[in-house]
Amino acid sequence: MKEVIKKLLREGLIMEDFLKTPFKGKNILFHSTRFYSLVDILVSGEIKPKTKQVIKTSLNNDNNKSNDYYGVSFTRKQNYNYGEVKLILDGDLIKQDYGKKMMPYDWARVKSDEIGPKSKPERSGFIGQSEAEEFLVGPLKNVKKYVLGIQLLEDTDLTIDSIRDYEPELYKSFKEVTINIPIYDMNFKQVLPSYFS
Repeated sequence: MKEVIKKLLREGLIMEDFLKTPFKGKNILFHSTRFYSLVDILVSGEIKPKTKQVIKTSLNNDNNKSNDYYGVSFTRKQNYNYGEVKLILDGDLIKQDYGKKMMPYDWARVKSDEIGPKSKPERSGFIGQSEAEEFLVGPLKNVKKYVLGIQLLEDTDLTIDSIRDYEPELYKSFKEVTINIPIYDMNFKQVLPSYFS
């Protein structure tokens, strides 16, 4: 087990701070987004299928053809950040509920004719690093069922203070939709409720 953790740390799939969280040892997926989108996701209960991927798999009737599919992109890579917030999701539960619609996807494969999901857990990726992407064909519904937490991707004080001071309606909505969801800073330290006083 220690060798597996060392390998994950070396490959950047997890960071040491993550090992001190309640998520240690779980199959975690991340979905980064903006504050406005997060509020919309939690209010609607759905992550809409906005990402388009080319997939050549058994999802197609003709295995010699590729099709475009719209869905939701996730990453297993803990330090792959964009946006302002990141949903921390239960990957096992999503896989259990969505089955073959959930698949590893490596868009950065070197040969374009090999683009698509891989059957093994290893990822090839381009020179440098892989995004460690998982792709769900279609929307992720009933989102709160899968949410384990939310990570703030910018400086927590600045982000919360900025939203409270300059966008009070967004701040109020954010407080309301995240009331029972643990919120973490960049280092996976749980944000104290005093931020939402």
